[in-house]
Amino acid sequence: AWVFGNSFYSKCDLVTAPSNAMLNALKKHGLKARMKKIPYGINEEFFKTGKKARKNSRLFKLAFVGRLSFEKNIEVLVKAFAVLEKEFPELRLVIIGDGPARKMLEVLAQELGVKEKTEFAGMLSGKELAERIASCDLFVTASTIETQGLSTFEAMAAGLPAIAADFLANPEAVKNGYNGFLFKPFSVEDCAGKIEKVLKGKRLYSKLSKNAVKLAEGFKWKKVAREFEK
Repeated sequence: AWVFGNSFYSKCDLVTAPSNAMLNALKKHGLKARMKKIPYGINEEFFKTGKKARKNSRLFKLAFVGRLSFEKNIEVLVKAFAVLEKEFPELRLVIIGDGPARKMLEVLAQELGVKEKTEFAGMLSGKELAERIASCDLFVTASTIETQGLSTFEAMAAGLPAIAADFLANPEAVKNGYNGFLFKPFSVEDCAGKIEKVLKGKRLYSKLSKNAVKLAEGFKWKKVAREFEK
């Protein structure tokens, strides 16, 4: 696959990739073409809904957004949620998206006794997606296949700090202690620990939220389009 991909890309004047992790992967697999990092952009809708959202609910909602596929490791998040919800009864989990792993995740939530506190919202898009994300409090992903992690940036644009697995492009989106925290890939304990850190620090949450929006600002479509123009 890499040989085929490189044979195509090498004929191009410029190859763009959404993250440094992907640029490095292309170089590692032998691509000699001219390359530049230009990420995918964030729609203005996410910033607007984030500003309008009033998170005055007594509930604290964790959100995952993306395709419900097995390689996204969403079960790590469900298990971390099950560990925490006993100590934090106000905690809820919102899983937005659909895919082949949904049935498995629903069964897992049932087995762990958190089905009633877990919402499978299905696939959403546009304004509806933006509003649902903005109604949540913290974005969490255990995925180890992110080439940019667009849903992470969309959540940050809506004011959600992010907790993510320390792998591939995730560290480019999530800066430890600045706009969220990274955790050891596949580690339920470390994931739960980082979520707990945010849950227990109201002042910390406020700082992470503001910085999340600030970082996401650099990924608005207008700025991305200018990079392509250059």
